[in-house]
Amino acid sequence: MPPKRQADPVERLLTTFLRPGGRLIVCSYGSSRRPAPRAEPVGDLLRGWGFNVAGETGGADTNGVIFVRVAWIDAPDRDGVAASIHRSTRPRWLGANLLR
Repeated sequence: MPPKRQADPVERLLTTFLRPGGRLIVCSYGSSRRPAPRAEPVGDLLRGWGFNVAGETGGADTNGVIFVRVAWIDAPDRDGVAASIHRSTRPRWLGANLLR
């Protein structure tokens, strides 16, 4: 996809499929053992495209290589207010070896 159009699918998901007050979760997966590909910094990419990232996290292997990055965008509720969760309240199911 051309770089100019990379934000389009995210915008489409937010405006077409997400309910008011919903959350869009975007992930990038890489490999902890191969030199490439690495997990893309999805939070940075989303912010670079003009989206308000409500939170982000990632997972690293025991060797320290980041193999998954996750970011989320909260859709505004019916009143136009986007909910957000503080980073310290990440769900437990995300695991213990997360980036802080």
